[in-house]
Amino acid sequence: MGALNGKIVVTEEQLDAFSKTSGMEKEKVKEHCQVFFKNHPKGRMNKNEFTKFAKIALKNSSKIDMTVMSEHIFRMYDTDMDGFVTFIEFMVVYNLMLNGNAEDNLGKIFQIFDVNNDGSISLEEMNVLVKNISVMVENQDGIDKTKECAKRAFKEMDKDKNGVVTRDEFVSAVLNQEDVSKFLALKVIEIFV
Repeated sequence: MGALNGKIVVTEEQLDAFSKTSGMEKEKVKEHCQVFFKNHPKGRMNKNEFTKFAKIALKNSSKIDMTVMSEHIFRMYDTDMDGFVTFIEFMVVYNLMLNGNAEDNLGKIFQIFDVNNDGSISLEEMNVLVKNISVMVENQDGIDKTKECAKRAFKEMDKDKNGVVTRDEFVSAVLNQEDVSKFLALKVIEIFV
């Protein structure tokens, strides 16, 4: 992606990658990009607009309630935390999720779990996210099951037992194949692939 005469330009390579991972034909992707820039001439979108855009761009978003999850996913894409996601922010994170290494991708996924953006995950934040992704969890038996899942994941991740999970603890727990931690991370990854 670049700029030509002050306009944002999406390359053929980026269109191909976006087409592949979204499941849409390249021409359809190109159409959506044109519509995006027509509707968002400044090249940015707020949370409501992002939710609509993500439903189109993330082919597995139909497995979840994007109205609920969009708040969490929005944080991951709003890298400068200004309340907007620019098309460039969206494409950078999207390409990172597509082409980045496991540690970089898990670092971005950490932002989905860090509900209040303070750089750590509390048990309360874990409960919120596990509840919100529970529709993706097979054989879940309601609220008790989700709270138990959140507690187990939190216990696996909080290695120093200080009541919060840091980015490093989160990444380490998933990379070390901790059962519930890995399961939850994979459920979030399913949204993107």
